[in-house]
Amino acid sequence: MSRPFLLLPALLPLLLYARTATFDFVRADDVDLIVGNQAFLADARNAPRAFLRSYFDVEGDLVEQKTYYRPAAIVSFMLDAARAGADPGAYHTTNIVLHAGVTCLLLSLALAWGATPPAALMAALVFAAHPVNVQAVAWIAGRNDLLLAFFGLLSLAAWHALDDASAAPRTVDLRRGRLRPVDGRSAGAARRGAAHTLAFALALFSKETGLFFPLLALLHQRLVRRRRLSRVQRIALAADALVVIGWAVMRSRALAGTPSELTAGSVRTALLNSPQLLVQAGKMLLPVRLNVAPGVDAFGMALGTVAVAAGAWFARSRWSRGQSVLALAWAAAFLLPTLLVPGLPAYEHRIYLPLIGFLVVGAQGRFGPGARGFTFSVAAAVTALVAVLGAATYERQSVFRNAVAYWSDAVRDERFGPLAHVNLGQLHEADGRLAEARGEYLRALERNPDTPKAHNNLGVVLMKLDRPDEALAHFREEARRHPWNADAWFNLGLFEELRGNDADARRYYERAIEANSALTPAYEKLGRRPPSRR
Repeated sequence: MSRPFLLLPALLPLLLYARTATFDFVRADDVDLIVGNQAFLADARNAPRAFLRSYFDVEGDLVEQKTYYRPAAIVSFMLDAARAGADPGAYHTTNIVLHAGVTCLLLSLALAWGATPPAALMAALVFAAHPVNVQAVAWIAGRNDLLLAFFGLLSLAAWHALDDASAAPRTVDLRRGRLRPVDGRSAGAARRGAAHTLAFALALFSKETGLFFPLLALLHQRLVRRRRLSRVQRIALAADALVVIGWAVMRSRALAGTPSELTAGSVRTALLNSPQLLVQAGKMLLPVRLNVAPGVDAFGMALGTVAVAAGAWFARSRWSRGQSVLALAWAAAFLLPTLLVPGLPAYEHRIYLPLIGFLVVGAQGRFGPGARGFTFSVAAAVTALVAVLGAATYERQSVFRNAVAYWSDAVRDERFGPLAHVNLGQLHEADGRLAEARGEYLRALERNPDTPKAHNNLGVVLMKLDRPDEALAHFREEARRHPWNADAWFNLGLFEELRGNDADARRYYERAIEANSALTPAYEKLGRRPPSRR
């Protein structure tokens, strides 16, 4: 296969996603991470501090609950901020380039693992154009998955090169009169080992599930290539272990006070979330009914069942047993940990890494005698498939052009639609469109009277519309239904303060602090000093 064809995996993502560079923020984590954090991101001297803080920490703000440790992603945002400040176009552009890089690495790894050039190219083009990847690329906060894939694939490629070095031909050792392998003791093998460990470290510091890449490398070597570890590979694994220890210590410090994810309730949470796996498997096979905040429904589970059955047939007819185990382990490594988080949608950006695994391993399948197994008709079918996927991807991108488009897409979901109405209401409220905001909050309550924040936000709008009695009823209802919502207690305090009921106001401010010990305005109302940042 000629080199121009091998450039397609780099060009297709750049062309397909170019227009997303003009998109705005969608106000789903991206504004908090970038606009609200410019004071930190704009100062390059803060780069080392990125390894000592939670992912969602904002400079100068108290945070009661610290979540996630992803310093490499923060540093990547700092690089964008250095050249463009808070301009969303720069962050979108970086995502596009990363996706193109991941696609090229997918092609490279598939070839290294033994795929024929046509099979590897097909896998790369399908991945580049697959609509399920839009959330990871067009959503700035999807940067975690892009970095994880980029550095993770680099680590696997370096490991494979290390394995090839250990299997080099034997030469005569003149000093001892015997054959010896030209193995990892060479300077070249040492460099490859260092490259593997460095790439693994960057993957791990991009997202927690980077922890599984050395395991995948081992599974491929032992189950697919059926080779033992060389001396330099054992050294590389020891270096990986040191990276994990350092990462664990730094993560523990950055997330000090955060409960461990693995608790007795985590197993129950994972079981309750397990139907998400079927929904995500279905979207890999047939990317329809995509949503920025998808729940689980009967159609998604039925499609997932078909996808699992198709995958089982493919594995049995095209893969060896080792390849089947590797593909299953790859999917499990990047999907199962996400089930531990309660109450989250089955986000599509989580499918980015599992899809890579299926395509890389899938390209190794038995498709006929080498490249001859790909006839003109097969090439035409693949071209048509990529064209259809690319058209769907281009259309899907429009959902991420701004916040209103993003949350309007989310309202279509049965489970998470009410929350999306609340977010749409907040957008309208911020722009002064109070009637539209009130309508969205009411629609949220019509669909689910227990929607968090809906009563509280509706009360705020009603206060602005000079309807205090109605507002008070909604503040009370929010506090009754969701006593953890500190904003509801704080608003009740403000309401009583306006009425001159200082004792009641003080009581509500204290309840607000009980609900959220980092709510600084409540301390200020009580005349207290808020707790200092650690």
